[in-house]
Order: sequence, then structure tokens, then C-alpha cells
Amino acid sequence: MKARLLAACTAAVTLLSGCTFSTSIDGLLSPPKLSVEQEQIYEALRRAAGSNISLKYPKTGDYLSAFIVSDIDGDGEDEALVFYEKKPAAKRGERPAAQCAGSDQRQLAIGV
Repeated sequence: MKARLLAACTAAVTLLSGCTFSTSIDGLLSPPKLSVEQEQIYEALRRAAGSNISLKYPKTGDYLSAFIVSDIDGDGEDEALVFYEKKPAAKRGERPAAQCAGSDQRQLAIGV
């Protein structure tokens, strides 16, 4: 009798805990919230490159953000670099950016 009661309590606690075992790790993760400066840079990027973009985050190195704001060329003013990827086009007849010659490499100058 005690074994059945223990099994029933264990099942109830497991089922009512709110935990799901079928959820993928991607469903549990969300991208970090952007700072005000990053949000401004991201909006400028979206205006220039379109809304079909996905930020890419480096896995190793000194900079682990999709955004790098630094004086890259040594002129005393900060420049912004953003790591991103264009998502494949959803409309029929359009090709993904990676298939368009030269369209996946663009330079965007944004004052920071």
C-alpha cells in the first residue's frame, strides 16, 4: 500500500511540476536584450539590409557579442561591427542572399 501511495505521489509531483521533457533547448533560450546603443545600430542595419536578418554571436574570442563598438581604424571615433546572416527569402521567385552574387557582403557606415 505504501509503495502505491509513494508511486502515486511521485507521479503527481512529476506531472504537476510544470516541467516538460519534450521541449528542445532552442525553445528555452532567448537572445540577450539589446542595449540602447545596440538597438539603434540594429535598427540602422535593418533599414539598410532588410528585416530578414539573424544576429550571429561568436563562440570564442575576446568579443562574444554580435555587436562590436570600438575605434577599429584608430581615428579616435568608434565604429560598429555587427555579425549577422541574411535569412533565405520567403517569397516565391526570390533567391536567398547567399545565392546572389556579391549581395552577402556589404559595408554599412553608421555613426556611433
